[in-house]
Amino acid sequence: MRRELYLEDNGVGGSAFRPVLAIVMALVLVASVAFGLYVKLHRETVLDAQQRFDLAMVDARYPDALEVLRDVQAHVADQGAEGSGGPDAELFRETLDQMERSVEERVQSIFLQPAKGREPLSPDDRNFLEGMGELTGMLVSGRLREMCAGLLTGTETREAVDNAFLVLGTLSNVSQPTRALKQELDTIESHAEAVQAAESTLAEARYFETLDQFEWIASESTGFVQSYVLGRAQACKDEMLAPLSERASTMLRAGRFYSARDLLERLRGVFPENKEVSKLFATAVSNTAETLEVHFGPVEHISVKPLIVTPARAFDNDANAAAIAQGMMTTSEFRALLSGLYERGYVLIDIDTLLDAEGQLASILVPPGKKPLLFTMETANYYAHRAANGLCSNLVLDGDGNVSGQYLDEKGVQRVDREAEAIGILERFVEDHPDFSFDGAKGIVSLTGYESIYGYVCNSDQLTSRNENNAESGLAPQQMGEAQMAENREAVKAITERLVSSGWRIASSTYAFLQAGSDDTTREALEADTIRWEEQVGSLVGQTDILMYPNGSFLNGDDPRCVMLRERGFRYFAGLGPQAYVYYRENYVYMDKTAINGYAMEQADLSRFFDARTARDALRP
Repeated sequence: MRRELYLEDNGVGGSAFRPVLAIVMALVLVASVAFGLYVKLHRETVLDAQQRFDLAMVDARYPDALEVLRDVQAHVADQGAEGSGGPDAELFRETLDQMERSVEERVQSIFLQPAKGREPLSPDDRNFLEGMGELTGMLVSGRLREMCAGLLTGTETREAVDNAFLVLGTLSNVSQPTRALKQELDTIESHAEAVQAAESTLAEARYFETLDQFEWIASESTGFVQSYVLGRAQACKDEMLAPLSERASTMLRAGRFYSARDLLERLRGVFPENKEVSKLFATAVSNTAETLEVHFGPVEHISVKPLIVTPARAFDNDANAAAIAQGMMTTSEFRALLSGLYERGYVLIDIDTLLDAEGQLASILVPPGKKPLLFTMETANYYAHRAANGLCSNLVLDGDGNVSGQYLDEKGVQRVDREAEAIGILERFVEDHPDFSFDGAKGIVSLTGYESIYGYVCNSDQLTSRNENNAESGLAPQQMGEAQMAENREAVKAITERLVSSGWRIASSTYAFLQAGSDDTTREALEADTIRWEEQVGSLVGQTDILMYPNGSFLNGDDPRCVMLRERGFRYFAGLGPQAYVYYRENYVYMDKTAINGYAMEQADLSRFFDARTARDALRP
């Protein structure tokens, strides 16, 4: 009864609602049917277009096929203009893509034929290429331009290009737009060598040189060649901005302000409106002197050996104390040395500034009032017996990635400290006094191959020499497998990478600390030792052109042994001497370096560097 009452029409509103609802439902039904018919009609239309296009292509009715393709193009364009795309818009676009792709593939297959000879096109191929009108005309013209570009860059031969123009350049829809291009073939060929040279420098990322070459070619050419090289010059600009900006940023982070300024000045010439380049340039300028002075005269070169980090352990009157006291400085003495050098106006330079790219004597430039200085840390191999006598046992990278020394303190506890070794102390000093380093230069780390590298045994030869040394020093033999030595080699590579990126250079002190100038050292023995260093040390730290003669036992430049060393790539040679001495010959330099150690602090006049008397460690015997 309640259900009947609920359905009963008791008002005007209820009686009016039913017919309205019926009308709405009828309209929805009609719209749905109409929409379905509309979609069906469009789907049938596009499918019909594809079928008509395929059939026309099979029947070689190319103008008809082109007409169908144009209709589909117009439909896609209309859909794009309306914004909504309409029903089956994606199907229309896919159909157009398929039609155009089939045309492109056939053009490509035809294009491969003329390169083999001067055979004419088949009647059907010619009808296709001309019958498809502007579509094939653009494809063929574009391919001919690509071949002309290949003639410039050396990837196409003149014969192949001539054949292509002979066979395809006469097509009715191609001859007009390519007539002028054909007339330029001799000019294109004449510029090929210059263009290829520019492309070669671009492949080597020599961007500024590339731009100069492309711009010169553009000034000497017209037409296709000029258009091509201007496009390639722009491509060079697009490619160079990011890596050169990053290179400049890296230089700035490493304190290489002068190199960064030179690079950024050139970069600003190419990108005058680039704000990031201008910002980097301003940073470089703010950290460099406006002008530099040419230094005349010899360059001072000083050297130290690994430092004494715990004097109490070093100066304990054992069998090693006297040798360590004479041969090494303490960390406090080294800090005093740096302060003295800074107060006297010295500035660290890179050894590569002594020679130019052609191997000739270079003008040494320094900021006004500064004196150039080369610094070497010798034999950073870290022999095992020294760790028990107040020196570091090895180098490590600390938590911040800085090269640090690892050592035993007075209580026998192992410590890692950046300022436990000369490398870290000098780097910290430069951080506090940036003008002590010219263009980010730090110093030279020289290495033998004897016993270890930075304290790490890297191969069986070094393990043998370490255990021989341990036996002489009363230390237990060391056991080490290949897996551990492989880890050690990776540690050496990581430390070297950090050193080099921070402005340090790596040098050889021969593999076995060989007395090169001794009459007992033959040319053959020295060469074998050099090869051994290259294979066992250079393979990990990088090859070097710097040789530190062990104990100053040097060779005259015309000695056959020295000639051999130069033939193997060495350009910088250093012995030992109390005063600055530099001897230049074409493509190599010999210099004396002043060793600063306990003995020199007691016996030599080092006042041009620092006050050795006041710097003397209180625990030194």
